Amino acid sequence: MRAGFKDPLDRCAPPTISVAIIELVGGVALMQSINAARKIAHKRSIRLFVICR
Repeated sequence: MRAGFKDPLDRCAPPTISVAIIELVGGVALMQSINAARKIAHKRSIRLFVICR
């Protein structure tokens, strides 16, 4: 997690578990975004996605 950012999951789970959950969700969203960008097959959309990440 970012320094100075309070994770709401820290109260009910160890930081490693909450970070793993966030990474898992982020990984799924990342895969869906890559698949969508690939379907569009547009260099502009891929570049925009990389900047927003």
